[in-house]
Amino acid sequence: MKIRSHTCNSTRSCSALLLAAGLALAGCEANQGWYTSPAAERPAEPTPTTPPPTELSLFGQETWGAPTALPADPIPLTSNPNSVNASRITFAEEGADFDPCVSSSGGFMVFASTQHSRNADIYLKNLGSTILTQLTNDPGRDVMPKISPDGQWIAFASDRALDWNIYVMPRAGGRPVQITWESAAELHPSWSPDGKQIAYSKLGQTSGRWEIWVTDVTNTSTPHFLGYGLFPEWCPKAGTGPNGGDLILFQRSADRGDRAFGIWMFEMKGGQVGSPSQLIGSPATAYINPNWSPDGRYVVFASVSDPHAIQSADKVFTGDSDLWMMSSDGNTMVSLTTGNSSDLLPAWGTDGNIYFVSTRTGRDNIWAINAETAMLAAGLSPSEPVATVPTDQ
Repeated sequence: MKIRSHTCNSTRSCSALLLAAGLALAGCEANQGWYTSPAAERPAEPTPTTPPPTELSLFGQETWGAPTALPADPIPLTSNPNSVNASRITFAEEGADFDPCVSSSGGFMVFASTQHSRNADIYLKNLGSTILTQLTNDPGRDVMPKISPDGQWIAFASDRALDWNIYVMPRAGGRPVQITWESAAELHPSWSPDGKQIAYSKLGQTSGRWEIWVTDVTNTSTPHFLGYGLFPEWCPKAGTGPNGGDLILFQRSADRGDRAFGIWMFEMKGGQVGSPSQLIGSPATAYINPNWSPDGRYVVFASVSDPHAIQSADKVFTGDSDLWMMSSDGNTMVSLTTGNSSDLLPAWGTDGNIYFVSTRTGRDNIWAINAETAMLAAGLSPSEPVATVPTDQ
């Protein structure tokens, strides 16, 4: 795959940053709308009559700004490390490990870490090994890595050029290629099943809301607007939508009331974006960090109870977030973690394990639990399918 680079001379600093989903508990998308149309460029919107927001508000009004607390300064929490049958995967004693992503082959994972620097870099770790390979090393912050379906490329978000943009680099390391160039924040890349496109979040400069865009990896000059939402996750198995299209998960806040985030998805087929469907939502609980099982049958996500108690990124209390799994049709829901730790950012591996970030030892590290074990513990029939990689992939 050849990736065309583009020179950007922007010197504006990013007006928004979302490094960890624990920061995004309730809507920064008030009065957002949806439209169903070909995946073409977004129609021009009227210029807002009020200036863009500058401060972060996790609940209520549509405001967003740069958080003051980064993963370099993890929140000290006290909890029982044996609250669930979990295995520790990374062992950061300084800083934090976060944003895990597992390759489709199940052989390795990538993640962001501040264990060696206050600015996050991307690391690679072969599963079953203790050796870490540092893939990026620059003054900027590199976060949210995602492995391409063929395992050869890694997309990530970085502010190395002052603005937050999306970059792609070879798995073996090397110079990253910038594929988005807006001065607005562009974060959280997600690969299409064929590895030809990347969906990502963008803070709209006109709308003032988080938007979902998609770009061709080899022709990045014409990105397309898909809708409003945050943290898109492209289903790794193509054609699983009701009309044979691809499904994309995301989190979206309500347009009224408490505006806590819920989990949504839409179908994209032949350039057409279908109407969004809500998988789960509640005014009393924020549902964030959605991610797919490898075969697209299940969705794993984090739930934050009583989100109104959390009014800033540095006040996440113990026991506020747990992991859940549900079938993509919404008929089955299973609790994966409970206890006094904060569990976020789940990623489903092809080995049947769900990898996630947890504070169960007092510092952010990556842990893993077995999905099949959790299903059996919940009393589901052993015949219930557990997500595996289809044999045709």
